[in-house]
Amino acid sequence: MVVGYRIDDQWVVVKKWDGYRCFFILSSKGNRLLSRYGNNWIDKVPQFSRIIPSLDGTVLDGEAISKRENIEDTKSVFGGSPDYAVDFQKKHGRIKLVIFDCIKYKGKTITQLSLEERRRYLRKIYAVLKKYNFPVILEKTIKSNKENFYQNVVDAGGEGIVAKNISGKYYQGKRSAEWIKVKEVDTYDFIILGFTRGKGRNSQRVGAIIYGAYNNQGKLISLGKSSGMTDGERNDMAASPRKYIGKVAEFKAQELTKDLAMRFPRFIQLRLDKNPKEVLIEDLRGG
Repeated sequence: MVVGYRIDDQWVVVKKWDGYRCFFILSSKGNRLLSRYGNNWIDKVPQFSRIIPSLDGTVLDGEAISKRENIEDTKSVFGGSPDYAVDFQKKHGRIKLVIFDCIKYKGKTITQLSLEERRRYLRKIYAVLKKYNFPVILEKTIKSNKENFYQNVVDAGGEGIVAKNISGKYYQGKRSAEWIKVKEVDTYDFIILGFTRGKGRNSQRVGAIIYGAYNNQGKLISLGKSSGMTDGERNDMAASPRKYIGKVAEFKAQELTKDLAMRFPRFIQLRLDKNPKEVLIEDLRGG
């Protein structure tokens, strides 16, 4: 369950990119790369200007990202003059375009088709663009192990993921229940009760943190587990468990379930300034 929706086989998840959302319009009269506000950026990214007659009338939805996937680089390109943008890319790498949806295919509007059907068109378009050496990336959709994928994105410093209904239509210019952003949105304090042993590549270090809080009777209650730690933190927890167990820790999570378990948790730091007796279940429930 994510933000009130069941993320089952009807849903796929994708990485949330940290770039500039844009629409790529391929035309025999000249390609355009439009911002969400209608600004044409094509002069700043001439790598997308080559005309492909076979894709005339095709419109794609995507995200422009820098080579280093650094939003500051992307701002430098699109915030400057065309000459500055081109020169910046020569020094720091060209802007790439992540394509994740197709609005029109050769002039035919396909927004009423399902995401699954639109992606069939998108794969055809991607193959043509790559043939002509366009710097494009076809967004990868994840169908299984979605929570692990989310955690991997977050651990790598990403914002989060987007869940998409494979049967959903495309709604341009407005919010839709067919796409759900899943981001880290809040922090929570819990007491570290212990650890589980890791598996696979983490077999010699901590796998997950067991966390909890005190109830009204002063009893420490286990509420869930968190596996969002770096390799260094896992190693330190395994080597020095007394440094952590019984201490208050700060976590980031998308939300709390009704049982007060964190959804998509990530360990942030120890809260040595906070007494464990202050971490109360009634406070977590809003008093």
